[in-house]
Formats: sequence, C-alpha cells, structure tokens
Amino acid sequence: MKYIIKKQSFLLEHRFNKTYENIKKSEPNIGDYVIINFNYYDEIWADYINNQIGKIISKYGGRYQAIYNINDYIYKEYFEKRSDTQSIINKGNKKYFIMYCDNYEILYFSKYKKDCEMFLAAKKYNL
Repeated sequence: MKYIIKKQSFLLEHRFNKTYENIKKSEPNIGDYVIINFNYYDEIWADYINNQIGKIISKYGGRYQAIYNINDYIYKEYFEKRSDTQSIINKGNKKYFIMYCDNYEILYFSKYKKDCEMFLAAKKYNL
C-alpha cells in the first residue's frame, strides 16, 4: 500500500512539472501579436502605443511592421490635424495605424492575443 501511494504521488508530481523546450522564441513571426516599448517625445502617444496590442504584418531585415487599432480620440488628436496620413488604413468604421519597430523594442510577443492581454494586465497592476 505504501508503494502505491508513493508511486501515485511521484506520478502526480512529475505530471505537473514538465519542462518544455523553446518556451521563448528569439523573434516574432508574421501574424504574431506584439507589445512594444515605444519611446517618443510625446508621452501620450507613446503611452497609448505601449498599452496596445499590435500584430506583425511584415518583416524587413531586423525591423518589423506592426498594425494597431486606433480609437477615435487618438485619431482626432494626432492624425486629423496632420496631412501625413499615409500610415492610416480605414476598414469600415475602424482605423488602423501601421508603424515600424525594431527587435529590441519588443517587450512581449505571442501567437495568441489572449497571452498579450494577460501580459498587459500584469504590467498594468505591476505583477
């Protein structure tokens, strides 16, 4: 009886303590979701981008092109007044902004958007 209990506890212990290889990839792929650390002189714009989830749409050398959903307030504040709206894409009533980021600016990336949402929540509450 002692042997069976020890064997079951050993199996339970090893079932939940599995090790996996390649937990963190070195760089994101096209289609992955990203959170970047964007440094810019305008703190409101940088804070907005740093708290949004982007999606990698292309890669050029070491730079990535990410697309972000832009809400109406940010669009009116930053893009309606400017003539440079090359990086804005309108799809229906949604607006998207395309920007470049380097590999060192990427804080977190994942194939799944839910993982990035959890990372932002943890970042927000300093967990």
